[in-house]
Amino acid sequence: MPTLANINFPTESALIELYELHLSELGYLLYRHHNLMAMDEFSWCDQIELEPRIAAHLDALALGEELAFRCSEVLTRSGDEDELLGAVYSLATILNDDQRGRVALSAFSEADDELLPVFVMALGHATHPSISATLVQLLSHQRPTVSRASAQILAFRQDVNPKSIWPYLHHVEPYVRDNALSVYAAMGATEIIPATEQLLFDSGKTVSDENLCAMLKLGSPRAIELARSRCAKAQSTSAELLMWLAMQGKLSDLNLIYTAASFPEMGIPALQALGVLGNVQVIPALIKVLQQNDDALKVVVADALQLMTGAKLKEQVTVPEEMIEELDPEDVANGEATEKIPSPRRVEITRNSTHYQQWYEWWQQQGSRFDKNIRWRHGQPFSVSGCIAELAKPGSTLQTRLRAHQELLLSGNRIAFHPEWMVSRQREVISRLPSCQDIKNEAIRVK
Repeated sequence: MPTLANINFPTESALIELYELHLSELGYLLYRHHNLMAMDEFSWCDQIELEPRIAAHLDALALGEELAFRCSEVLTRSGDEDELLGAVYSLATILNDDQRGRVALSAFSEADDELLPVFVMALGHATHPSISATLVQLLSHQRPTVSRASAQILAFRQDVNPKSIWPYLHHVEPYVRDNALSVYAAMGATEIIPATEQLLFDSGKTVSDENLCAMLKLGSPRAIELARSRCAKAQSTSAELLMWLAMQGKLSDLNLIYTAASFPEMGIPALQALGVLGNVQVIPALIKVLQQNDDALKVVVADALQLMTGAKLKEQVTVPEEMIEELDPEDVANGEATEKIPSPRRVEITRNSTHYQQWYEWWQQQGSRFDKNIRWRHGQPFSVSGCIAELAKPGSTLQTRLRAHQELLLSGNRIAFHPEWMVSRQREVISRLPSCQDIKNEAIRVK
């Protein structure tokens, strides 16, 4: 019968090797989760399968106590991004004590600029309750890159008290003020609009496009007016301004955005913005664009028409297949196979119809049911419930879900949410949205 005396316990070096492996695998899974969330070919819901594996590695590291903690601390200085991501995430998630969180945040504040995106991902997903308070303080870090990364993490986490950011909106350094504003914008903190409008628009200085977009996220009336003036000129408009202006949902902006489609390099962004705006008065003009020979333009028009009408007119076409070098599924998911090369092969795909005659006939038959005085989305009047449906739908892309959440904020529904959070956390938020209780004859199911 075996006894404790004759059992060979693993040596410390063997345990260190084991914990390093846990940290590397943890980082790999976090990267995989992040990359698959961003790929249109995969459903965001399906990534929940990775989350028990992430939790299992965290459990193993928690059991490792002091030795696992020392391993994580060492790897916060690693040049291997998997190891670094796993180490920072574990330190800022395992809630044994505050020391772990302090180590992670100290490493973050001292990290080289090229490694800051790793820390943004790790600290964004981390669950330690003390992280956000320290990140707010780091908004005034002497390195603008650290301040910027801190703002990105806070915007992703959505768990900070808005009042704690207010002093940084009045900081002497412009980069600190800008980063504080970006956090407020991500949270939909509309209470800052009057004071911030005064700070930005009455200073006599040119408002940057970045700050203007931040104020548009909040629905600032003065930002909307400035955006209109910039979008009216080819030299001052941009794809971002057109899209943020469209998301305000002001039907009267139709002609402004449509005119911008004739500006250099603004054709596709303006057409995409028209689809989001949802003013069906533009549909006959968009259908005429389908008579052109520019396939890329026609595809964007077809997507805009579908977004407004929900017509579901489809076509099957053959297109050149895009190949990714080293087409190993693990490499693709881990973001290591990003260089695309042309392929001689062609594949058949289904997409929204680009046929002029098909859309023309459909609109002739169906157009009369669309009230031209309201905004339309997927063949229905634009609504909060429609935005929630876009968030919940398993097939919604990341860009669709980012837009849907932003439109919820602009509709006055201040919901802490991010479509790149862990799936389990997203499901929890979606399931308890107050608006869900008001939806009639509409089943919003989360897979």
